[in-house]
Amino acid sequence: MIDIKTQYAGLTLRNPLIVGSSGLTNNAERNKEFEKAGAGAIVLKSLFEEQIEMQSDILMQDSDYPEAADYQINDYLELIQKTKELCTIPVIASINCYKSDAWIEFARQIELAGADALELNVFFLETDLTYNSENMRDLYVSIIRKVKETVSIPVMIKMSKMVGNIPAVAHTLTVNGADGI
Repeated sequence: MIDIKTQYAGLTLRNPLIVGSSGLTNNAERNKEFEKAGAGAIVLKSLFEEQIEMQSDILMQDSDYPEAADYQINDYLELIQKTKELCTIPVIASINCYKSDAWIEFARQIELAGADALELNVFFLETDLTYNSENMRDLYVSIIRKVKETVSIPVMIKMSKMVGNIPAVAHTLTVNGADGI
């Protein structure tokens, strides 16, 4: 049998087939089926910062419970833990945030839950006409630096085509700690 092991962002995969972040990867038992079918790694469905904030706001309206925001993140952390219990292939968590400070705490919790790596799904829709691609690049660099200072697992960054010169920005992100683009 041919050995098709590969390296991705510091992870050793039994093959290069990675099940991407989608609604299909939001169930630990289904993730085990992906592993049985031959997947080399799984990227869990992205956790969106605005989902957490919106659910937290709704819960806070009906409660004085200050930890209301923890419910959404705890479900995601439980998905990581259950998938890790069932699967032997790398499990990559994915978070989508729009405020750089939010990445830090989410990343820390995701690492503690057992994720093998973290995908930062950065989406920033700028409406200021004077905002330029250098500002966007600097935002991405700030996010990757802060997260890499916080966690020891590999961190990949998913970036928008709106960042300008993509090869140059990818190089800048790699130099600043991104394990994959």
